[in-house]
Amino acid sequence: MQVTTQPMLRPMARLVGTGPALGTAAIPITTRRLLIEMPTEQVAKALFAMTYGPGGQSVTSKLLWNGPIDVDEISAWCDKYASNDFNDGGHHWVIIQRDPIVRNGPLVMGAIGLTPGDQAGVASLGYWLGEAFWGQGFMTDAVRAVVNHGFGVLNLSRIEACAFTTNPASSAVLRKVGFEPEGIRRGSAYKYGEWIDQHVWAALRTDLESSED
Repeated sequence: MQVTTQPMLRPMARLVGTGPALGTAAIPITTRRLLIEMPTEQVAKALFAMTYGPGGQSVTSKLLWNGPIDVDEISAWCDKYASNDFNDGGHHWVIIQRDPIVRNGPLVMGAIGLTPGDQAGVASLGYWLGEAFWGQGFMTDAVRAVVNHGFGVLNLSRIEACAFTTNPASSAVLRKVGFEPEGIRRGSAYKYGEWIDQHVWAALRTDLESSED
C-alpha cells in the first residue's frame, strides 16, 4: 500500500498592522525615567489613594471613569491585567518612576493602557497620572513609549485617543507624541450630570514610519 504524506503547513505570518496574535501577553516597557509594568497587588493601594473620593477628583474629573468604589475594585483590575491576552480587554500597565534614590519600594505614578477596537489593528489609548507628577514630562514619556510598543510589538495600525475639551494638557501630550487631531466628538462623554465634548486624536503606523525616514 502506498502511503502519501501531506506537506507541513507553516503558520501564516500576520499581516503588518493587523494587531497581535491570539495569546499575546503584556510585557514591561522601560524608558530612561520610567518603568511601565503590568499591575500587581503591590501597587493597588497607591493607585487607590490617587483616585479615590474627593482627594482623587483632580485626576478622575478628567476621565470617563469616576474612580474606584473601594480598593477591592483596584485589586480586581490588577489581577485581570497582571497577565492577560491583548484580545481580552487589552494591555494595561502602571507607570513607576525608575529612580531608586527617590523610591522606597515602587513609586507608582499612574496608569496607561491600550484597548482593542472593533477592527483588528486598531486600539484606544487611555492614561492618567497622579497630580503630584503633573507638569514634569512623565506622561509624554509614557505615552510615547506605549505608542511605539503598540506599533512595533503589538502590530497595530492605528491608535486613537480622546481628551475632554476641558483638559488641554491631555491634548498637548498627544500632540507632542505625534497624534493628529481629527475633530470634536460633541456631547460624547457623560460626566457629573452633563454631556461634554471630546477632542479626537489618532496616530497611524505610517506616521511613525515616515517620521523615521
